[in-house]
Amino acid sequence: MDFKKLIEIEIENLRKIPTEKIEILIDYLILELGDGKIITSGIGKSGDLANLFSKRLCSLGIPSFFIHPVESFHGDLGMVGDKDVIILFSNSGETQELLKFIDHLKEIDFMLPIFSITGKIDNPISKKSRISINFGEVKEICPLGITPTTSITCTSLICDLIISGIVYKKDLTKEKYLKIHPGGKIGEILNK
Repeated sequence: MDFKKLIEIEIENLRKIPTEKIEILIDYLILELGDGKIITSGIGKSGDLANLFSKRLCSLGIPSFFIHPVESFHGDLGMVGDKDVIILFSNSGETQELLKFIDHLKEIDFMLPIFSITGKIDNPISKKSRISINFGEVKEICPLGITPTTSITCTSLICDLIISGIVYKKDLTKEKYLKIHPGGKIGEILNK
């Protein structure tokens, strides 16, 4: 198997990621979030990425948590406040559980700003989002062409760009970061 060629395919797809909406999303999260929390949601591999992204936001001092969309129908909607922001993760942008999640939020009169990170450009979740960062349909590098590989790499890079932009725009210093992250290897490095 030509792994170098697979790397090149992923790099080619990463280069196509549109970055202009990323800056708009970062500005919203920094300037307009106020006392709210960032709630992430997704299903399957996209849900795993949404959960990880939420944890990374917390490590920057931004209150965030992940809600599984199916669990939201069983009482977890009670964790959502009227000042929160929703970020949905879906490669297809057609995930039925996320679309139902949006509908349930509206039923409890929460007109929360919804943002999304999706692959497919023209999709129902993007249409229900204030801002949708769409990286487009990609060639998954697995031999089957369907196992989430390249799409995960693209979503991960978008998350990295958002995190990096937040650190830059919030002027997060090592001293401030140490207060949030005093333990582990990172805390050890920052304490030197």
